[in-house]
Amino acid sequence: MSSAPAMPVFPPDGKNFYRVDKQDGVECILGVDGRPIRVMAKDVEKIFMAEMDMKFDETRAARVHRKEEAKTEKETTAMRYLTGTMVFVTDRASPFATFSGVVDEVTKAGKVLALMELFGRMTPVEFEPKQLTPAA
Repeated sequence: MSSAPAMPVFPPDGKNFYRVDKQDGVECILGVDGRPIRVMAKDVEKIFMAEMDMKFDETRAARVHRKEEAKTEKETTAMRYLTGTMVFVTDRASPFATFSGVVDEVTKAGKVLALMELFGRMTPVEFEPKQLTPAA
């Protein structure tokens, strides 16, 4: 049988709750109009678990942890451009600007090989990942 952490017992009105924020590990006291807000232990636990899971962190290590990126650029490209995914060429400098195609593979060099319809047939064309955008 597990028990939830006990809620703190606040002293009666007139006491200075904000002395607590001087303690180690306390960033600030949540409050309105000079009075602290009671936060349920389950909500604190959810926030703590989200922090442990790096959900508030926008570093590359956190994105890898959340599987939004892979450890290498090539692996990230392979995650983003799966075989069979439709893509749009968004690089205006490319002769294929505004064309769409289908990902055939991600090469060993980390480039995307897409099949583009040219002159009535599907033709493989190699792109840098930054030249493409996956279709939604």
